[in-house]
Amino acid sequence: MLSVSKRAQLITEARALDVAELRALKPVKRHTLAVLFIQAQFQKALDEVAEIFIKVMRKLESYARARLQKYQLEHADALEGLVGQFRDVLQILQDKDIPERQRLIQNP
Repeated sequence: MLSVSKRAQLITEARALDVAELRALKPVKRHTLAVLFIQAQFQKALDEVAEIFIKVMRKLESYARARLQKYQLEHADALEGLVGQFRDVLQILQDKDIPERQRLIQNP
């Protein structure tokens, strides 16, 4: 296993070498540098994909919030009407002056 600093040093070395310089190295070191370079590039690609995903999710969240606010504004009148009807029903049910049997009878 490699330490973090040694790994970073080898990745930097792999990035700095050209093909001719890589071929001049011993096979074990050449393969080590190639594997570390591929892993580093793969990690970088995954990080970039994650960043893209986060940006897309933030856009979707923003769009969803705007749509929710628009929906709430469009349906605010209906909600107020339902709340008003509920308040009227509660007032009728709590009215002590009206006998219980007549509280739920519909008025024409």
